[in-house]
Amino acid sequence: MKKLLLTILLLLVPLSTACAYPGETEGFGLLRWGMSVSDVKHLYHDAVPVKEINPDFADTVWVVTIPDPHGEMGIDSEVSAACYFSDNRLTIIQLPIDGDTEDIDTIRSRQLNRMISLYGIPDIEDEQGFTIWEGVVTSIYLSHGIVMKDNKSAFFITLLDMQNCIKNPRENKDKEALVREG
Repeated sequence: MKKLLLTILLLLVPLSTACAYPGETEGFGLLRWGMSVSDVKHLYHDAVPVKEINPDFADTVWVVTIPDPHGEMGIDSEVSAACYFSDNRLTIIQLPIDGDTEDIDTIRSRQLNRMISLYGIPDIEDEQGFTIWEGVVTSIYLSHGIVMKDNKSAFFITLLDMQNCIKNPRENKDKEALVREG
């Protein structure tokens, strides 16, 4: 009987990692899924709360500066991170990447290539310009370029905690809206 159970478990292990992409992360920088607000504030002393948030996405949002991401997500320089908390647990991390409007497509293309070299071919590239790596622990969304004020544009890298945030990003329209709205 023990051999049968062991055989069944060994057969199921590959299925549990079938959706993972190479190098799947459990957060970004020193941020890890499930951290509390006080944990994040302890690691990043510059943490600042966001005053107005959409309660559909989180209970609270804090912005921190990650001085050196060490190449995570293909980012080599300082970046701000919006940390979304639900029930005092970190569930979403959003990284804005900005640039001049005329260069944003080139910047995004370079970013996409860096991310492909780290995480492999994305699972989804939709007609609206979103690129998605679906993971077991973390799913990553790379948005299209969004034109902002003063000849500036941005795109967003959004990381979702798949264990505590949502089970399937295609089934949760509120979380998808966050990704799409930036």
